[in-house]
Amino acid sequence: MILEHRKDAYFLGLSRMLERASYYGTRSLLLVLMIDKLMLDETRSFYLYGLFATLIYLAQSIGGIIGDKLIGNKNAILIGGLIQSAGMFILAMLTESTLYVGCILIISGGALYSPNIIAQFGKLYLTNKKMIGAGFNLFYLSVSLGAFLGIWIIGSFNSPFAFKLGFLIAGALCFTSVIFAFFVHQPSTTVDKTPLKNTSKKVAIVLFSCIAGIIFWSMYQLGSYGSISALIKLKELESNNLTISDIINFNQFATMFFCIAAFFLWSYFCFSELMKLLIGFITGAIGFGIIIFIPEIFTQNYIPILLLSSILISAAEVLVVPAILSLYALNINEKYLATFYSLTVLFTWIGISIVNWIISIVRFLDDTTFALITSVVILILFGLTIILFSYLISLSNPRTKQKVVDALD
Repeated sequence: MILEHRKDAYFLGLSRMLERASYYGTRSLLLVLMIDKLMLDETRSFYLYGLFATLIYLAQSIGGIIGDKLIGNKNAILIGGLIQSAGMFILAMLTESTLYVGCILIISGGALYSPNIIAQFGKLYLTNKKMIGAGFNLFYLSVSLGAFLGIWIIGSFNSPFAFKLGFLIAGALCFTSVIFAFFVHQPSTTVDKTPLKNTSKKVAIVLFSCIAGIIFWSMYQLGSYGSISALIKLKELESNNLTISDIINFNQFATMFFCIAAFFLWSYFCFSELMKLLIGFITGAIGFGIIIFIPEIFTQNYIPILLLSSILISAAEVLVVPAILSLYALNINEKYLATFYSLTVLFTWIGISIVNWIISIVRFLDDTTFALITSVVILILFGLTIILFSYLISLSNPRTKQKVVDALD
């Protein structure tokens, strides 16, 4: 069954991994560059860094439209990757003016690259839909592995004498990502023959998936803030050799492990994407929920609970995100797929911004437990909503309808 994945899927996965490595590696150097090398004051540096991170997401709302309507998804990937690569090479000049030019190019290139490569990847599986869940787990593994390698390798060049080499490596990796994408064949366009009566079902699934993504990432953000209290207690534990950085690395390794496991599992066993969503939301709720029971007096005995929480949250992420991407690809007209991916990034950013506003209030009240309880309750409630939605969707199946009628008779 592993051989049923097209080689184009592996090429796009490699492209995405290298692009993410270059992006996260560059991002890990930017703040240090501004403060230590360019001598910008910290307030301005943090503001510029936050603006860069925000515009990276907002600009994608345009990139998908350009790919779908003007230049095609593959061309958008190639052009976007080259623009990002140029931006990273320009950053290697290490001046304030090239900082702005380089960041603008990275934002513009990322806007073209990211939504279009997701759409291109999803289209590869429209002729082999039963493998799409496994495919997007492979894609998500590429993202996670790329982010880890970028921060680990490129991020190590964070001294005034090594910045140039770090940005040059990032640019080279991004350029290489374009080469892999170049050899991917453009998926053939299929005519949407969905009966009109099933169109409303697809629209419902897409909207529900979009809401699921917004809620999951918003509660992930809120729950992560609620976990800060436990991490601070861990840091203050004198007899402990485990650091917050170790926990973060453990979480990344757990995510990659679950991606690999899910890739093989879903390659051999078909499983409902909505059911994956349900399990993911409940798993996430349990992961954040067990942190609530860590007492104020933190001892070594509670470290396994912290690690278990990290494992469960990683598993939830791997269950939810690829499932949502799969549902989009299966239910959206492929001519508008990149456009919709772009818009979902914008909607999710709005949701997370609202949560960040709530976090500012919670921080003022100094109540991380409230953040944890809220995230757990909402994740569970939406999990119950998934059950109800799945049942309503199943009623649109004629066979299910007949079974209900027979049962009532």
